[in-house]
Amino acid sequence: MIHFSAIINRVYPIFTKVFAGLSILYSIASIALFIFGPKIIPTHMTVLGQVDGIGSHFILLLIPLILVFLIISTKESILHAFYPNDSGTRLFIKIIYILLYTSIMIIMAVYLYTVYQLI
Repeated sequence: MIHFSAIINRVYPIFTKVFAGLSILYSIASIALFIFGPKIIPTHMTVLGQVDGIGSHFILLLIPLILVFLIISTKESILHAFYPNDSGTRLFIKIIYILLYTSIMIIMAVYLYTVYQLI
């Protein structure tokens, strides 16, 4: 019988590689949209997808910076540095990382696609 912790410990390294790859793609897309996209972009949308806030295209430059920070924070060595002897806490944080970063990737994909539609 495979324990839940064994599954998470196997999935997490794969997740971090996929996350890093998607982060590179999202960073390239956001820089391309910054260069070739409109100067005014949506900054907030309602649940129905209607734009109710606009701002400068410079906000697109925040995406690569946020993703670099997130990639660094998912490193296994960072988890071991903060929680050296507590494998239960590390497991919990890995689960939170997977859920949180998956949500962030979905939101960023939707946002970049929305900005792309303005071109």
